[in-house]
Amino acid sequence: MAKKASDTLSVASASMQKITFPTLLQFLDISPDAMIVINQAGTIVRTNSHALSLFGYTSLELWGQPLNVLLPERFRVAHAIHREHYFSAPLTRSMGVGLQLFGQRKNGTEFPVDISLQPILIDNVLHGISTVYDVTRYKALVEAEQYLNNELEHLNTLQSNFISVIDHEFRTALTSIEGFSGLLRDEDHSSADVKDYANDIYTDALRLHAMITNLLDLEQMQQGKMQLNLQWIDINALLTRITQSMGLTTIRHTFHLHLDQIHPQIEGDENKLIQVITNLLSNAVKYSPEGGDIVITTSVEGAFIHLSIQDHGIGIAHTIIKDIFMPYHHIDAKATRHIQGTGLGLPIVKQIVEMHQGHIWVESVPGQGSLFHLLFPLRLRSTTL
Repeated sequence: MAKKASDTLSVASASMQKITFPTLLQFLDISPDAMIVINQAGTIVRTNSHALSLFGYTSLELWGQPLNVLLPERFRVAHAIHREHYFSAPLTRSMGVGLQLFGQRKNGTEFPVDISLQPILIDNVLHGISTVYDVTRYKALVEAEQYLNNELEHLNTLQSNFISVIDHEFRTALTSIEGFSGLLRDEDHSSADVKDYANDIYTDALRLHAMITNLLDLEQMQQGKMQLNLQWIDINALLTRITQSMGLTTIRHTFHLHLDQIHPQIEGDENKLIQVITNLLSNAVKYSPEGGDIVITTSVEGAFIHLSIQDHGIGIAHTIIKDIFMPYHHIDAKATRHIQGTGLGLPIVKQIVEMHQGHIWVESVPGQGSLFHLLFPLRLRSTTL
């Protein structure tokens, strides 16, 4: 024989939580969630402050009102039927599993919700407690948590890369310094040998100094502490000067300049821009071990100057091209293992470019070379040639 609704209710009532009204108020106060207490008629008996804030009401406006005021019109008839069924067999459960439910604020705006229902005896009278979760806020919290987890993972990767790079690069330089200084200390050498050893020590010391300088520069730029010494700069003249100087350092590479006939003037820090261009040209040389042409182009494009540097070297794999501007990233390939570097050059370049309100990106095909693009805001101040 099927159980009557009254039998089901008495069984449920025997096991459900029983509290007094003052205890209920204390419970609502300490709950971190939005909670609404209703009687069997669907009247709001009490809420906590989280529910008032969520729906935009004051206690005087909401207490004693039918729960329907918190529901969009289209849900009210179905809710009355659901409430009647619920109080005939009150159990703790989620409401509308698989359904898309909405609440309605005092100002009429709607928002998606999840609702958990719990029957409770307050001074031996059956009531229901609805715990309301703002799905939009919940999703935002989940996304924020995921973002923080991703950032933490990113920081852990940076830390691991930092330790690996610093360990390798610093140890390499220090080992060389220790070796040559040990030779000078323990053995007699000709003046020519002493000069060679001293030169090697000096070179490695400069390398260590440069690495420390790069570390400090990147830290300052990322924290916004680096200041630019702005002046008007003719970018064509700057490129010409730098390539003439670098051309003397390599016999296997040829620099080709294709410069816009309009002398592009940009407002920038000359030393920082020299650092950017020198780093990119040095990389073009380093990652083109077989030599070849390095092509530097400028073109005026609307309100911007577009600078590109193209080499015909080993290129960059598509899977890692997004990482090359990350600190301490070093292309790990058989063809590049002999190339020294801390992986700070391109991150510093990117920071400097962005400090000039510019943008940098790269195109590359493995085995065919890389093409770096830089876009700077243009300040035209001169005439054509």
